[in-house]
Amino acid sequence: MELFSEIYSAYYSAVSALLSHKSVKHHDAAELIRKKAFSESDFFIMPKLEDENSWRFIKYKDNEFVSVLKNKPFMPLTILEKSWLKAVLNDEKSRLFLDNDDIQKIQSKLDDVNPLYKKSHFNYFDIYKDGDNFTDENYINHFRTVLEAVKNQRIIEVDFTSGKGMHITHLFVPFMIEFSAKNNKFRFFAAQIKNNRTVKIVTINFSRINSLRKTDSIYPQKADMKRISAYKRCSEPVRLKIFPKRNGVERFMLEFASYEKHTEIDENTGICTALLYFDKQDETEILIRLLSFGPVIKIEAPQDFLDKFTERISKQKKLLLDNKYQKFRSDC
Repeated sequence: MELFSEIYSAYYSAVSALLSHKSVKHHDAAELIRKKAFSESDFFIMPKLEDENSWRFIKYKDNEFVSVLKNKPFMPLTILEKSWLKAVLNDEKSRLFLDNDDIQKIQSKLDDVNPLYKKSHFNYFDIYKDGDNFTDENYINHFRTVLEAVKNQRIIEVDFTSGKGMHITHLFVPFMIEFSAKNNKFRFFAAQIKNNRTVKIVTINFSRINSLRKTDSIYPQKADMKRISAYKRCSEPVRLKIFPKRNGVERFMLEFASYEKHTEIDENTGICTALLYFDKQDETEILIRLLSFGPVIKIEAPQDFLDKFTERISKQKKLLLDNKYQKFRSDC
């Protein structure tokens, strides 16, 4: 099965978008190509389009491109895409975004393919087992309400229980939904509304929601993503060294591929120095994931993170010694 083909490249996508219009002015065509492909793509594509002997599916006359196609270009799904889509629909999280009727309609179109993978094909050893219940009807309704609010900047009333057990009810405008693969949980970031003003940004886990109420109010301003990013981000990145043994550098890059980081490798020693940025709420998860590297890494800063790191190592050491002692006593 072929994974990649040039017909799915940015150039083909740009020309396809152009042909979707019956006619396009020269300036608009160049802008469309830059938007769909790359900033310099119009320098390659435009001369081809202007030359009638080059690509014969479009005519250029009076500073305007006219498509000669009777129908708009249609790109059918490949077998690989169908297979992947069928596997995604088998994921219980798909019901958060699609109704059962929608899922059944799509699946009926995929009867001729097998799913690319099944849940049973994976053995997850590094995620928590107390993930969210994605099949719970209340959870699904809460998720869809928040999703609609994110799309339309709708103000909603949320009744939830905080991590400290406090019962909280306020008006919020949700800005972003986030999924933690490690925790197998969804959460969303929202601005609390008071007297028609945003007062602070909060994080709410979907599993902690007691009830939601939709309002007719739409928040007039766009989400300040810089403010949200600053709220989420750790105050100081973790600075660490990764030593060139046990494929440490490659493992680190793979493990934290989705995280922002700055890395430098000493060509003489092979030691990699990294600055790792993460969300403040993910600190415990980052600690656990870094601990799995053992002596391959060395945490250098910040001091409070280093203290927590060494504390966890001490606890693990004590636990191992206690287990050995208990085994020794039982053997005696």
